[in-house]
Amino acid sequence: PSNPSQWCGTESGFPSRDVGSGPIWQTGTGFFGDPSSTQWVDKFCDPQLFRDHMWFYEPHKEVKSLEEMIPIYHDIVGRGMIMELAFAINREGLVDSTHETVYWQLGEWVRNCYGTPVLSKQNTVGEQIVKIPLPPNTPFDRIILEEDVAVGQRIRNYTIALVYDDNSYQPPKAQDIVVFTLVSNGTSVGRKRIHLLGKAYLFSDMQFRNYSVVLTITGEIGPPHLSMFGLYKPCHPESTG
Repeated sequence: PSNPSQWCGTESGFPSRDVGSGPIWQTGTGFFGDPSSTQWVDKFCDPQLFRDHMWFYEPHKEVKSLEEMIPIYHDIVGRGMIMELAFAINREGLVDSTHETVYWQLGEWVRNCYGTPVLSKQNTVGEQIVKIPLPPNTPFDRIILEEDVAVGQRIRNYTIALVYDDNSYQPPKAQDIVVFTLVSNGTSVGRKRIHLLGKAYLFSDMQFRNYSVVLTITGEIGPPHLSMFGLYKPCHPESTG
């Protein structure tokens, strides 16, 4: 086919657990792709809505809750894959109301959590260092990176750090001004990469007016095209995974 796709290797919704937690490349075949390939092959996962592993509708079967769907979203979409969430149409040709509720809740959660970053740099081209100045009283606990995949998946390695902004940040000097590292060994980005930081960062002291969150791209196969480098606020309910 002109636009082939590759299954992620599991229907559980947890490819990191069942297949492996390695980087996902949108080029090449195989569950993880191949960064050296020139063929674009989107990776997709097809999790079930039912708690039992079943595709077709059966009455009175329990479906997953929103809290159960959130870590599935992060493990699929947050690693750059496409999520094809199962629809089980009932005997009347309709979506059961209990299923509809979870679909709606998940959509609302995604829009509320990831619809608008609290701070971002968007549509940067050819920049190895992208800096977001960090105003006081700006909480964030997750970071999203997205490449403009119209030109391919170009980023190979990156770090993200909180740094003191003295307007002279350059990589061999980075160790002198890095306050702490948020992401130490990033690899693939592609369609989307969500980094959950495990804690909320909020700096209220005036001294933090001179701090920034800095993305440093340390490996690429062409000029990086970033459509999004964004910081996002804590959102609720939180992931249970």
